[in-house]
Amino acid sequence: MLFRSRTTLTGKVMAGYQGWFTVEGDGAEMGWRHYSRRGQFQPGSCNIDLWPDVSELNDDEKFATKFRHADGKTAHVFSSHNPKTVLRHFRWMEEYGLDGVFVQRFVVETIRPAALAHCNSVLANCREGANQHGRCYAVMYDLSGLRAGGIEQAIADWKLLIDRMALGRDEQDRAYLRHQGKPVVAVWGVGFNDGRAYTLAECDRLVEFLKNDPTYGGNTVMLGIPTGWRTLDRDA
Repeated sequence: MLFRSRTTLTGKVMAGYQGWFTVEGDGAEMGWRHYSRRGQFQPGSCNIDLWPDVSELNDDEKFATKFRHADGKTAHVFSSHNPKTVLRHFRWMEEYGLDGVFVQRFVVETIRPAALAHCNSVLANCREGANQHGRCYAVMYDLSGLRAGGIEQAIADWKLLIDRMALGRDEQDRAYLRHQGKPVVAVWGVGFNDGRAYTLAECDRLVEFLKNDPTYGGNTVMLGIPTGWRTLDRDA
């Protein structure tokens, strides 16, 4: 196994790993999430653009749906809650030369206990998969959907991750991505003009915390910003 250097973001091909697909019976207790429309996943009620290819998955990774193939056979999907499937995704990354992922944590999904437990499971499985298959990973906070004051939830969540998982600090975790000598934390959703309730001042507080907090800081922060950031027009 070729273990890609975790010491720099420069030159890497990274993907966003949302890990948000759950199904009935997968143990997440969240039902059909991000497959369904209005809670239903069946013909006429579907929220995905492409059907996932599950041909390489084992039977214990495939979940039956109400959809049927042209030959009448049951169509199956995967769940992001299944550790075996997440590890398989990292093996595919190794096989196809992808360096790693930003594991997206939608801050609004860390508020409810069931959703938080799922987010934590996905992150832990990504950590294991990255270490097993020589890939890199880092946390990406997605601020979409946050209300005013919601940035404090992101700060509380990062404290929880450091206290429980020592992200970027555990020497046994060879896979957590670093850049310029510091662990990488990405924050997506800063500076958009689409009516987001949280403010630039709140975003500045989050960046300041991640960079300079004496206990939980010391990170390299990467921002996800609007297309029109330079001229402050269009979506900025």
